[in-house]
Order: sequence, then C-alpha cells, then structure tokens
Amino acid sequence: MSSPQSKDPQVDVAAYIVTLGLTYAGASLALATNVFRGEVQAVGNGTPSAAVFVQALQGDPPQAFLGAGTTEWAAEVEITVRSAPGEREAARAFARGLLARLHCAAISGYTRVVAEDTEPEWVEQDEGGCHEYQFSLTLEWEG
Repeated sequence: MSSPQSKDPQVDVAAYIVTLGLTYAGASLALATNVFRGEVQAVGNGTPSAAVFVQALQGDPPQAFLGAGTTEWAAEVEITVRSAPGEREAARAFARGLLARLHCAAISGYTRVVAEDTEPEWVEQDEGGCHEYQFSLTLEWEG
C-alpha cells in the first residue's frame, strides 16, 4: 500500500524529464546540471542560466474509494524553464514542448499525470536578461 510519503513527485518528475533525452540551449538535460529539484536557483555556482526546475507544491487531500479499501493521493509540481540571456522565444518553445511531453506521461508508479495549464505562463525576466516560463502538473497515485 502506498502513502504520500512513498512518492516524491518532485524527484520523480525531474528524473522522468531527464529520461526524455531532450536538449535545451545546446546541452542534454541532466539532473543537477541543468535540471534541478526545488525552487528556482540563481545563476552561478554551478547553476546555468538555461535550466529546468521542478518544485513540489501542496496537493489535494487524499480521496478514499468507497468500498475499495484504497485511497487516491495527488500532488502538484511546478515546472519552470529559464532561458539563457535574451532567449525568450527559445525558452517559450522548449517549455511548450516539455508541457506537451509531460501531459498524460506514463511516469512509473502514477495512475495519472495531467498538465494543469494549456500553455506555459511567462513569469518574468530577471536582471540578467533570463526569461522564465512555468506550468503545473498534477500527479495521482493509489495507496
């Protein structure tokens, strides 16, 4: 039987993104290189400008299935794609493609993965000229 503690959607989605074999800003995606778990990190100290961040957000309360003896758990993760300086359109295009690949993805251990947005949302341009786009996913599993 699964519980919310037996899943870490932030870790699982970041790992899944790496398995897609994508490149962004000329580099293959790799954990702790240009794909990071947690909040958006500042550029520098090993964090490139062009990067992907996967952060867990608060999920829905567990839903019990009547008579089935199982519970459905759900969690939301936020994906942020940050561009290299001045590369707004490249970030937007990559974020759109990533959203399309993650919507309804077959991530091991999850019964449902759905995008909560139809398009990535532009968030900001930082002082270094990097643009950020975000979208959210809801992941569900049974326990």
